[in-house]
Amino acid sequence: MGKGKDDSTWLSGIPLWNLASMQGLKSATYFWPESDARFNGMLPDYYYHYSKHSDYQKRVDQIVQWLTLPKEQRPRLVISYFSLVDTMGHEFGPDAVQTRGAVQKLDNLIGQLHNRINELSINANLVLVSDHGMSQVDPEQSIALDTLPKDDAFMVKNTGPRVLLYANKGVTQSQIDAYTQTTSRCEFQLELKAI
Repeated sequence: MGKGKDDSTWLSGIPLWNLASMQGLKSATYFWPESDARFNGMLPDYYYHYSKHSDYQKRVDQIVQWLTLPKEQRPRLVISYFSLVDTMGHEFGPDAVQTRGAVQKLDNLIGQLHNRINELSINANLVLVSDHGMSQVDPEQSIALDTLPKDDAFMVKNTGPRVLLYANKGVTQSQIDAYTQTTSRCEFQLELKAI
């Protein structure tokens, strides 16, 4: 995530900002993941290179600034990503005081954005979406990675909320079956994929 600006050859979808451009509309993105990458050779009309560490007030101010541009320059689609709640939830858990504080901060900022958009003399729809929810994890139900059987034929990728196991090149189906049987004794299920 975030590396598409350097190599976007693997990005083949059509993001919303491309659809807007295809319809003759201007688009703007403020830190939407991969919005600084060329999808099919296209970028938004206005964008910033993605960083989850940008000041959130600056994001709101920039969105309002884009919406106050002269009509021929103004984007008709503006997309922004506010990662604070996601970041705090992943780091401290969904019920933590830090996560609650992040929700309150973003609630205030989105309220401010809504009010500032309403003060403009334009028709605008403000749509809020979330990429996922969260729930507290019982530590007794988690698996310590160091308890997994070690095998150099497999690559372990820890993504935070889940662990992915990949069979390295040259690994046979019988090796995968044997490893799956060994790990099934750990009381969880694995899906192994060859890379």
